Amino acid sequence: MNGFGKIFLVSISALLVAFTANAVDEYGCAFQNVIKLPEVNFRTDSAMLLDGADAALAAAAATLIQNPNIYVEVAGHTDSQGDPGYNVGLSQRRAEAVRNYLVIAGVDENCITARGYGANEPVADNATAAGRGENPRVELRVTKE
Repeated sequence: MNGFGKIFLVSISALLVAFTANAVDEYGCAFQNVIKLPEVNFRTDSAMLLDGADAALAAAAATLIQNPNIYVEVAGHTDSQGDPGYNVGLSQRRAEAVRNYLVIAGVDENCITARGYGANEPVADNATAAGRGENPRVELRVTKE
């Protein structure tokens, strides 16, 4: 197993980016790695990044630039509040905003895609406010090493 198959933490500007191996795609196939970006947040009902996202995205860009053989999908997610179709579109716009940031930062545009999943892949219970707070997120899913 190479270094990307293990769980590890990268610290850049007080940023922790965790690589894990527990997510699956729409076909039930395991992603080898998911890079969680908890500091990447957006304005409500918007794809505009909040100020705190810069450090996390700069660290992710640096990692991807140093590893040009890694291909990733930016996966956008929302909570279940609102129209499901709207949420898929919102999560797509958010994923594209992150992809655009990474490409402008120097990541090869051919190595990164964006996809919005809406509320289809929750990590917490959407029935509670706390759970709904965890579900809107953006992750980088390693699709090829």
